[in-house]
Amino acid sequence: MRKINWKVPVRTAAFVLAAVLLLWVMSFIASAGRAERVPDDAYATGRVLAHIDREEVFYGPDNSMRDLTLTFTAEVDGETVTATQTISDGIIAGDRREVAPGDRITLMNNAPDGMAPNYVFTGYVRTGTLTVLAILFLLAMLAFGRGKGLAAAAALILCCAAVFGCFIPAVLAGRNIYLWTFIVCLYTTVSTLLLIGGAGHKSLAAMLGCLGGTGFAALVMAIADRFLHMTGFLDDNTAFLLYLDTPEPIDLRALLYAAVLIGALGAVMDVAVDISSALHEISVKVEGATFGTLFRSGITIGRDLIGTMSNTLILAYIGSSLSIVLLLTGGSSTSLFYLLNQERIVFELLQALVGSFGILSTLPLTAAISAWLMGRRAEVRDDYAELLEAAERDADSTNSLPPA
Repeated sequence: MRKINWKVPVRTAAFVLAAVLLLWVMSFIASAGRAERVPDDAYATGRVLAHIDREEVFYGPDNSMRDLTLTFTAEVDGETVTATQTISDGIIAGDRREVAPGDRITLMNNAPDGMAPNYVFTGYVRTGTLTVLAILFLLAMLAFGRGKGLAAAAALILCCAAVFGCFIPAVLAGRNIYLWTFIVCLYTTVSTLLLIGGAGHKSLAAMLGCLGGTGFAALVMAIADRFLHMTGFLDDNTAFLLYLDTPEPIDLRALLYAAVLIGALGAVMDVAVDISSALHEISVKVEGATFGTLFRSGITIGRDLIGTMSNTLILAYIGSSLSIVLLLTGGSSTSLFYLLNQERIVFELLQALVGSFGILSTLPLTAAISAWLMGRRAEVRDDYAELLEAAERDADSTNSLPPA
């Protein structure tokens, strides 16, 4: 019977436990002094039972516009209540689909305290579907990657927990956004690479390369911000951040800095892992792989990664802001030069460009560090092999002497 090696899973479990404890400490420090969020009893979830009434009002040129008020019953906390849904052609925002029996929805009670409830439809419950997709994704990672898939899933959970459990509370508690951006990036990089690659030259090279590339991206961002005169007021949502109940007003410019670096971290980490893993494999499989050989191989591999990884960043940012790009370029008669100087568009371009600078700097840096770490090991191995061959030659020459 094959003996099970428990060292790797035990070591991984111990590291995950240590990472979770560190994350808890970071979250505790980040949240200290933050105002407690009071649950809003005005919102509730329910299930649509049946339609009661619908009222349509037509107006505008040729009665081409419509206001619909749909009255229906819903089950909320085991009780049957009456609610309304309003769909208006004069209001752009909001769900346009009529609720149907069986739909899981969210409701808001508009009635003042002490009055009979007046529930209004606010949206659909979508968390269930998202949870199912997330579980299926994690199961697919486990089925395909097995042990590596489990480590990748744990790294992904720790990464999301660092952002939502540490960075967001730190911002809301009035902490220094620049400092906590560095802390979260450092924690995410170290925990992810140690979980996926384990402790060794490969992970160390990827960590140093990733942190170096992210640091260079931060430098480029700081220089660019000096000349671009960014304010952080990208839209109405960012302006509303100033009205949040926080000990100190949120620094919107620092928030732009954090958004750029956290957004670029994933691609930078991907490049660092690709280079270090490839060079580690070369150093193991190729005898006599010296620093020069490994560094040149790393640069060659990096050149193939430049185009695809930069496209990954740019396409991701274009996709996330596609509606704004269409609105500004297709729905406005303003010149393209004017649009390209709008802060929202500048920020999207800045994210892509700064992230690409991070990737470009990560490639040679990771190649050099990997070649130094793994090339040194190769040279030591070669020296040992030469000493062993010399000893064998001496032994052969001694054995070949005629007996005295």
